[in-house]
Amino acid sequence: MCDLLRVDLLPECYMAPSELRELRRILRYRNHIVRTATQTKNKFSGLLMEVCAEYNKKKLHGKRYFWELMDTIEHVSSSVSEMLKLSRSNLEIFTNIQKARTGAKRKPADPRTGNPAANNWWGWRGDGFNLGVGSR
Repeated sequence: MCDLLRVDLLPECYMAPSELRELRRILRYRNHIVRTATQTKNKFSGLLMEVCAEYNKKKLHGKRYFWELMDTIEHVSSSVSEMLKLSRSNLEIFTNIQKARTGAKRKPADPRTGNPAANNWWGWRGDGFNLGVGSR
């Protein structure tokens, strides 16, 4: 190793600033939460389609509509009913996480651009600079 370093054969390594690493970490976590919530919603719809239950696609993920729907569908087995309730509770957990993070104190302005809106990380939709997070 020392010989490689002395003759300058070790490649240079870049390590992002701590603020950028923190922002990337937060965005990776947000991406995970959004992906999991989407999977839960898709599981919801899939379970209802499997048992041929009629439902309003636009209202399905609303809390009130879901419980009204659970009261009206009778031909669903208890196992499917329990899975739907579990999926609903998981969705509420993800929604609460999003609400908690949205109301959280904002970070200071982005160090590279000076733009305070750039650190509105929970509502960030990828319109700004590329952080290399989750891109394929």
